[in-house]
Amino acid sequence: SICVLTDGRDEGSSYPLESVISKAQRKRVSISVVGVGLNSDYQNKMIKLTKETKGKFYLTQDPKN
Repeated sequence: SICVLTDGRDEGSSYPLESVISKAQRKRVSISVVGVGLNSDYQNKMIKLTKETKGKFYLTQDPKN
């Protein structure tokens, strides 16, 4: 399992989302995401990532929560 903490800013991803999902599925790795203040486009991508890798998605607008 992998847990990702993200603010939604892409700082130059090396791999496209579909490639990450495909590799995680092949290796049977679940990816969970904790998103802080994500915009809707990035939120949808993170939801797709977690659903397709059997992870969990958590969202908060305030990092103190």
